Amino acid sequence: MNKIGVGLLGLGVVGGGVASVINRKSDYMQEHLGVSISLESVLVRDRTKIRTINIPDNLYVDTIDDILNNSDIDVVIEVMGGEFPAFDYIMQAINKGKNVITANKALIAKYGDQLAYIAEKNKVNLEYEASVGGGVPVINLIKESLIANKINKIYGILNGTTNYILSKMEETGKKFSDVLYDAK
Repeated sequence: MNKIGVGLLGLGVVGGGVASVINRKSDYMQEHLGVSISLESVLVRDRTKIRTINIPDNLYVDTIDDILNNSDIDVVIEVMGGEFPAFDYIMQAINKGKNVITANKALIAKYGDQLAYIAEKNKVNLEYEASVGGGVPVINLIKESLIANKINKIYGILNGTTNYILSKMEETGKKFSDVLYDAK
């Protein structure tokens, strides 16, 4: 495969960041990975919302079916958040043979086992490392490099919001409640 087409579900802060990285780093990825990654379609709740990233109008689609039925899309990236319709969209993508990447913490916490089972059954990848530990690359390390070990639990503060709050408290000397308000 010399090209990977991406269908993006959501274009908020995280989705905008994903789209920006795809656009800015496409040449780098082509040169270093030997594969071209292109944003093919974007599904959002509200097209009229003002966004920090400029996406060509022709990339916006109206329904999840527009992404699922697009043969140029190999990977669906879900960054819309919440359980629904994200769960339904991911299930449909997996059942259509699309690989899925999600940064949806709530979804993975509640339905991760079920989604992983369906993905394995359909021989597609379900990648969710971005939803765990602020993207600290721990999931693949455990799944691939530490497979012989039996790991029952991992403890620690591994989310971006907590890291943001603690860093801001240290940097500014502000109280927890003030920094929490800013984080919200």
